[in-house]
Amino acid sequence: MAVDEFLLREAEREGIATVRLYRWSPATLSLGYFQRLEDRDRHPASAACPVVRRPSGGGAILHDDEWTYSIALPSGHPMAAKRDALYRAVHDALVHVLNAAGVPAYAHTSDRCPLSQSDHQLGCAAAADGESPAEKAVSNPKAFLCFQRHCPGDILIAGHKVVGSAHRRLRGSVLQHGSLLFRRSPFAPELPGIEDLSSRPLDQTRVLHE
Repeated sequence: MAVDEFLLREAEREGIATVRLYRWSPATLSLGYFQRLEDRDRHPASAACPVVRRPSGGGAILHDDEWTYSIALPSGHPMAAKRDALYRAVHDALVHVLNAAGVPAYAHTSDRCPLSQSDHQLGCAAAADGESPAEKAVSNPKAFLCFQRHCPGDILIAGHKVVGSAHRRLRGSVLQHGSLLFRRSPFAPELPGIEDLSSRPLDQTRVLHE
Protein backbone atom coordinates (compact mmCIF):
# COMPACT_ATOMS: atom_id res chain seq x y z
CA MET A 1 0.00 0.00 0.00
CA ALA A 2 2.93 2.33 0.65
CA VAL A 3 4.12 1.67 -2.91
CA ASP A 4 0.70 2.60 -4.28
CA GLU A 5 0.68 5.84 -2.29
CA PHE A 6 4.17 6.62 -3.60
CA LEU A 7 2.97 6.04 -7.17
CA LEU A 8 0.01 8.34 -6.53
CA ARG A 9 2.45 11.08 -5.45
CA GLU A 10 4.72 10.37 -8.43
CA ALA A 11 1.76 10.68 -10.79
CA GLU A 12 1.11 14.11 -9.30
CA ARG A 13 4.76 15.26 -9.31
CA GLU A 14 6.08 13.66 -12.49
CA GLY A 15 2.98 12.93 -14.56
CA ILE A 16 3.76 9.19 -14.57
CA ALA A 17 0.94 6.67 -15.11
CA THR A 18 1.38 3.26 -13.46
CA VAL A 19 -0.56 -0.01 -13.33
CA ARG A 20 0.26 -2.67 -10.71
CA LEU A 21 -1.09 -6.20 -10.19
CA TYR A 22 -0.05 -8.04 -7.06
CA ARG A 23 -0.91 -10.72 -4.53
CA TRP A 24 -0.35 -10.98 -0.79
CA SER A 25 1.64 -13.34 1.42
CA PRO A 26 0.74 -13.90 4.15
CA ALA A 27 -3.00 -13.22 4.07
CA THR A 28 -3.46 -9.60 5.15
CA LEU A 29 -6.33 -7.37 6.23
CA SER A 30 -6.33 -3.85 4.75
CA LEU A 31 -8.40 -1.14 6.38
CA GLY A 32 -10.07 1.62 4.37
CA TYR A 33 -8.76 5.16 4.80
CA PHE A 34 -11.46 6.15 7.31
CA GLN A 35 -11.63 2.93 9.31
CA ARG A 36 -10.17 2.80 12.81
CA LEU A 37 -7.63 0.20 13.88
CA GLU A 38 -9.88 -0.87 16.76
CA ASP A 39 -12.62 -1.66 14.23
CA ARG A 40 -10.69 -4.74 13.16
CA ASP A 41 -11.92 -6.44 16.33
CA ARG A 42 -15.32 -6.63 14.62
CA HIS A 43 -13.97 -9.46 12.47
CA PRO A 44 -12.55 -12.24 14.69
CA ALA A 45 -11.96 -14.64 11.78
CA SER A 46 -9.09 -12.47 10.52
CA ALA A 47 -7.57 -11.80 13.95
CA ALA A 48 -4.39 -13.73 13.08
CA CYS A 49 -3.74 -11.67 9.93
CA PRO A 50 -1.43 -8.65 9.83
CA VAL A 51 -3.14 -5.30 9.24
CA VAL A 52 -2.30 -2.43 6.88
CA ARG A 53 -4.14 0.76 5.94
CA ARG A 54 -5.06 1.67 2.37
CA PRO A 55 -4.74 5.19 0.98
CA SER A 56 -8.17 4.58 -0.63
CA GLY A 57 -11.52 4.41 1.15
CA GLY A 58 -14.24 1.82 1.64
CA GLY A 59 -14.47 -1.16 3.95
CA ALA A 60 -11.80 -3.63 5.02
CA ILE A 61 -10.52 -6.23 2.55
CA LEU A 62 -9.08 -9.65 3.39
CA HIS A 63 -6.31 -10.19 0.85
CA ASP A 64 -5.76 -13.93 0.49
CA ASP A 65 -6.85 -15.85 -2.60
CA GLU A 66 -7.38 -12.67 -4.59
CA TRP A 67 -5.52 -10.20 -6.79
CA THR A 68 -5.13 -6.53 -6.01
CA TYR A 69 -4.68 -3.92 -8.72
CA SER A 70 -3.76 -0.26 -8.53
CA ILE A 71 -3.82 2.39 -11.23
CA ALA A 72 -2.17 5.77 -10.61
CA LEU A 73 -2.82 8.50 -13.18
CA PRO A 74 -1.93 12.19 -13.45
CA SER A 75 -5.02 14.38 -13.41
CA GLY A 76 -4.45 15.34 -17.06
CA HIS A 77 -4.97 11.77 -18.24
CA PRO A 78 -8.28 11.29 -20.12
CA MET A 79 -9.35 8.50 -17.76
CA ALA A 80 -8.77 10.73 -14.73
CA ALA A 81 -10.93 13.64 -15.85
CA LYS A 82 -14.17 12.22 -14.46
CA ARG A 83 -14.32 10.28 -11.22
CA ASP A 84 -16.26 7.36 -12.63
CA ALA A 85 -14.55 7.07 -16.04
CA LEU A 86 -11.69 4.84 -14.87
CA TYR A 87 -14.00 2.87 -12.59
CA ARG A 88 -16.40 2.11 -15.43
CA ALA A 89 -13.63 1.24 -17.89
CA VAL A 90 -11.96 -1.27 -15.56
CA HIS A 91 -15.18 -2.88 -14.31
CA ASP A 92 -16.74 -3.10 -17.78
CA ALA A 93 -13.60 -4.83 -19.04
CA LEU A 94 -13.60 -7.28 -16.13
CA VAL A 95 -17.28 -8.15 -16.61
CA HIS A 96 -16.58 -8.78 -20.31
CA VAL A 97 -13.59 -11.04 -19.58
CA LEU A 98 -15.43 -12.99 -16.88
CA ASN A 99 -18.50 -13.45 -19.08
CA ALA A 100 -16.26 -14.68 -21.92
CA ALA A 101 -14.87 -17.28 -19.50
CA GLY A 102 -18.40 -18.49 -18.74
CA VAL A 103 -18.74 -16.67 -15.42
CA PRO A 104 -22.16 -14.97 -14.93
CA ALA A 105 -20.77 -11.74 -13.51
CA TYR A 106 -22.62 -8.43 -13.78
CA ALA A 107 -22.36 -4.84 -12.55
CA HIS A 108 -24.48 -3.85 -9.56
CA THR A 109 -27.09 -1.29 -10.60
CA SER A 110 -28.63 0.02 -7.37
CA ASP A 111 -28.49 3.78 -6.99
CA ARG A 112 -27.93 3.45 -3.25
CA CYS A 113 -24.43 3.28 -1.81
CA PRO A 114 -23.81 2.48 1.88
CA LEU A 115 -20.72 4.68 2.22
CA SER A 116 -20.88 7.83 4.30
CA GLN A 117 -20.42 11.15 2.51
CA SER A 118 -16.76 11.43 3.59
CA ASP A 119 -15.98 7.81 2.78
CA HIS A 120 -17.75 8.04 -0.58
CA GLN A 121 -15.23 10.65 -1.71
CA LEU A 122 -12.52 8.01 -1.42
CA GLY A 123 -14.65 4.92 -1.97
CA CYS A 124 -16.68 3.34 -4.73
CA ALA A 125 -18.41 5.82 -6.98
CA ALA A 126 -19.89 4.72 -10.30
CA ALA A 127 -23.29 3.79 -11.64
CA ALA A 128 -23.78 0.95 -14.10
CA ASP A 129 -26.28 0.27 -16.85
CA GLY A 130 -28.37 -2.83 -17.45
CA GLU A 131 -30.42 -5.35 -15.52
CA SER A 132 -28.94 -7.52 -12.80
CA PRO A 133 -30.14 -11.00 -11.81
CA ALA A 134 -32.09 -11.51 -8.61
CA GLU A 135 -29.66 -11.06 -5.75
CA LYS A 136 -29.22 -13.72 -3.10
CA ALA A 137 -26.87 -11.74 -0.85
CA VAL A 138 -27.92 -8.58 0.97
CA SER A 139 -25.69 -5.53 1.21
CA ASN A 140 -24.98 -4.42 4.78
CA PRO A 141 -24.44 -0.63 4.94
CA LYS A 142 -22.51 -0.90 8.22
CA ALA A 143 -20.47 -3.96 7.32
CA PHE A 144 -16.82 -3.96 8.32
CA LEU A 145 -15.80 -5.79 5.15
CA CYS A 146 -15.86 -4.07 1.75
CA PHE A 147 -17.26 -7.16 0.05
CA GLN A 148 -20.40 -7.00 2.20
CA ARG A 149 -21.15 -3.45 0.97
CA HIS A 150 -22.60 -3.13 -2.53
CA CYS A 151 -22.13 0.11 -4.46
CA PRO A 152 -23.18 0.93 -8.03
CA GLY A 153 -20.72 -0.60 -10.47
CA ASP A 154 -19.39 -3.29 -8.11
CA ILE A 155 -19.10 -6.66 -9.86
CA LEU A 156 -21.41 -9.35 -8.46
CA ILE A 157 -22.22 -13.01 -9.06
CA ALA A 158 -25.62 -14.16 -7.76
CA GLY A 159 -25.71 -11.14 -5.48
CA HIS A 160 -22.26 -11.71 -3.98
CA LYS A 161 -19.65 -9.03 -4.55
CA VAL A 162 -16.49 -10.40 -6.16
CA VAL A 163 -14.80 -7.22 -7.42
CA GLY A 164 -14.74 -3.83 -5.76
CA SER A 165 -12.71 -0.67 -6.35
CA ALA A 166 -12.05 2.60 -4.56
CA HIS A 167 -10.49 5.97 -5.36
CA ARG A 168 -8.07 8.40 -3.79
CA ARG A 169 -7.84 11.73 -5.56
CA LEU A 170 -5.22 14.44 -5.07
CA ARG A 171 -5.12 17.81 -6.77
CA GLY A 172 -2.86 16.47 -9.53
CA SER A 173 -3.45 12.71 -9.58
CA VAL A 174 -5.85 9.87 -8.90
CA LEU A 175 -5.34 6.35 -7.53
CA GLN A 176 -7.80 3.51 -8.11
CA HIS A 177 -7.47 0.38 -6.01
CA GLY A 178 -9.36 -2.81 -6.73
CA SER A 179 -9.64 -6.36 -5.43
CA LEU A 180 -10.68 -9.45 -7.40
CA LEU A 181 -11.79 -12.20 -5.02
CA PHE A 182 -11.18 -15.57 -6.67
CA ARG A 183 -11.70 -18.04 -3.81
CA ARG A 184 -13.08 -18.04 -0.28
CA SER A 185 -10.48 -17.49 2.44
CA PRO A 186 -10.49 -19.33 5.79
CA PHE A 187 -9.91 -15.89 7.31
CA ALA A 188 -13.15 -14.56 5.77
CA PRO A 189 -15.29 -17.68 5.19
CA GLU A 190 -18.45 -15.61 4.75
CA LEU A 191 -17.19 -14.28 1.40
CA PRO A 192 -17.37 -16.65 -1.59
CA GLY A 193 -15.14 -15.88 -4.56
CA ILE A 194 -15.50 -16.03 -8.33
CA GLU A 195 -14.53 -19.70 -8.56
CA ASP A 196 -16.75 -20.69 -5.61
CA LEU A 197 -19.80 -19.03 -7.16
CA SER A 198 -19.20 -20.13 -10.75
CA SER A 199 -18.17 -23.69 -9.79
CA ARG A 200 -15.33 -23.59 -12.28
CA PRO A 201 -11.57 -23.14 -11.94
CA LEU A 202 -10.12 -20.16 -13.78
CA ASP A 203 -6.72 -19.29 -15.14
CA GLN A 204 -6.38 -16.26 -12.89
CA THR A 205 -3.33 -14.83 -14.63
CA ARG A 206 -5.02 -15.08 -18.02
CA VAL A 207 -8.15 -13.35 -16.75
CA LEU A 208 -6.08 -10.44 -15.49
CA HIS A 209 -3.91 -10.19 -18.60
CA GLU A 210 -6.95 -10.07 -20.85
